[in-house]
Parts: sequence; structure tokens; C-alpha cells
Amino acid sequence: MRRLVDFLAPIGLLVMAAASVAARQGYAVKPNLSTYLFVGLALVVLHLALRGEEVYRAIGGRQLRYGGNTAVLIVVVLAILVGVNYLVSRHPLKKDLTKNQRYSLSDQTKKVVGGLKDDVRIVYFQRSSEMEGSAGVDRVKDYAGLSPHVKAEFVDPIARPARANELEVKGPWPSIVIERGGKRERVNNDSEQDLTNAFIKVTRESKKTVCFAQGEGEKDIDDGDDSGLSTVKSALARDLYDTKKVVLAREQAMPADCSVLVVAGPQNDLLAPTTEMIRAWVKAGGKAMLLADPELRTKTPNYDALIKAFNIDAGNDIVVDVSGYGQLVGTGELTPLAVEYGSHEITRGFRVMTAFNQARSMAAGTGTVETRRARSRWPWWPR
Repeated sequence: MRRLVDFLAPIGLLVMAAASVAARQGYAVKPNLSTYLFVGLALVVLHLALRGEEVYRAIGGRQLRYGGNTAVLIVVVLAILVGVNYLVSRHPLKKDLTKNQRYSLSDQTKKVVGGLKDDVRIVYFQRSSEMEGSAGVDRVKDYAGLSPHVKAEFVDPIARPARANELEVKGPWPSIVIERGGKRERVNNDSEQDLTNAFIKVTRESKKTVCFAQGEGEKDIDDGDDSGLSTVKSALARDLYDTKKVVLAREQAMPADCSVLVVAGPQNDLLAPTTEMIRAWVKAGGKAMLLADPELRTKTPNYDALIKAFNIDAGNDIVVDVSGYGQLVGTGELTPLAVEYGSHEITRGFRVMTAFNQARSMAAGTGTVETRRARSRWPWWPR
């Protein structure tokens, strides 16, 4: 029994050291590292408690008394350091001082991850030698810091091939697996866009479809020319939205699978029944994005009346930028640039400069439309 007591402290120190090294190398320490540290510390304390009388005689009562205060002080300082280190590891303090918040997660990512209702696990596979100082590792830790529902695990696939085989990961590295319940997504890029898209895939319960109106000269999502919207279609696909074309004049009602309707600058006026169908659909809770080009050749009274129904007046004009800002980036007077944005949910946190080619003015209606509120504010306009 005495010999067993002699091994308690060494075993405790070995448990703490082994758990710390395993966590440092990327192994999943279950249930967690803190448990092993506390168990190891308990074994050391138990050893000292059982051998307390012998320690007292070996050191001497007087020396032990004088050294008692120092020992207590050392223990308190160590406890504070351990506590601070634990808090910093769980809640790292970071500040992005770049002007455009280049190293910060986007508002979309914060919204997607911060709104999680159940657990999502990120398993990051990379060689241990490549993990130290890796921007991808830091980014995954940032995701974990956004929500307690995000559980991050870092695995060296060479040291732990069984874990890689379990999740069917074969490289190239890094390779990231995002899991939620029975859903699993794998990506081989640790960029924010790919990680957030994977989060959306495993958390989205249904697919959303963006419908683009066709039949009156609207811009085409399959057109790769300057006036086409093929890049918009590609961007929506990257964000996991389906797209489809809808000839509204053929429809008796808005297709049921349309999450959003986009009417992208019709060159001919919409038929009155079509505008009424759109108005009724939005009134019932549907969402529409109406884009209107300047009326340079053809008047569109029905379409303008539809926009007016939402308390917005479409100007019979074309916006001209006379500040010269556009020329600095290779555009002309008919392509004004937006560099600042008003306070609105659509532009909240938006930090990208945008250009509007051949735009017409839009103003809040002076009248009152039930359940509709419009604001006219252009703080970004070059002064």
C-alpha cells in the first residue's frame, strides 16, 4: 500500500503531461483536457496528504512553518495563471485594426454561426507541422468562438489515420469536415466562404430558389456578356441557392418554389395582369427585387406603377456622376460609385465599393401606403 502511495504523484504528473501533449498534437482528448489536468492534480494532492506527516518530519516543523506562507503564495499564483490561461484559450481576445476588417469574419458568417440551435462539429485535418501559425486553424477557432454549439477538433491525418478513414477523408490537406446530426460536408479549402457555405448546407432545412423573370427583355442569368447576369447566377450557386427562369406572362400565379422573385430591368413594359400578380404575391408575404433601368427608349408605366405600389417613386431620369470619382477606377459619368451606405439592414456592415451603371433615381413616395415604409437617403453620394 505504501509503495502504491509513492506512485500517486508521479502518475498524476504523467497524466497531466500526456494529456497536454496529446491536445497540443491535435488529438481529441475526451471528455476534455481540463478533466485530465484536474485528475492529475488530485493525485498529486492525495499523495501529499497521505505522506504529509513524513514530509513534515523530513523538512522540519520550523522550516515548514516559515515556508508555509511562501508555498501558499506560490499555489495561489499558479492557480491564477492556470485560470487566466484557461479563459484566454476559451475566449481569445483579438482586434482587427485593418481599415476594412480584412481579418475579421463577415457579418453573414456571424449570423449563420451565431444563430445555431444545435451542435455542429468542425474536424480540421492537417499535418501537425503545418498547423502551427496556420491562418486556417485560427479561422476555425474564430468560428468556435462565435457559438458554444461549434465544436472544433484538429487532427493530424498521418498520426491518426483511423480518424481520417472514419470520416472518409483522403486529402489533399487541409481537409475539413463539418457535421450536424446526420448531415456531413467536406471541403478542401479553409477559406471563410467555403466554411460558411458548408455550415449553411448542414444547417439549412430546405433549398431556396431565386426566380428571375423573363419575357419582357429582362437581363438573362445565362448571358455572359457585360449586360448579362451569369456571374450573379454563379455567386448564388456558391451560396447554395438554386436559380430558375420564370416567364410570368405564362403563369396564373407565382410558382410555389420561388423564395425570391427578381425582375431585372425589363426593356418592355410588364403586362397589367403580371404586375398585379407580383403585387398580390408580395402583399401575401412574398419577396421581390425590382430593378429598373432608365427609360431611354421605351416607357414602362405598368412597371413604374408596380414600384409606386410599394411607396417608391421611380425618377424619369438618369444619374450622372460629375465628381470624377468614377474615372479614378476606370468608369465614366454614367457609372456612379457608392463608397458609404446608410443605416439599413441590407447594407449593415457592408464594406465593399459598388458601381451602378446607367442608374435612374429612386425616391421615397410622399404619400402613405399601408404596411409600406420607404426612406430616401443617399449618404454615399460623392460630394
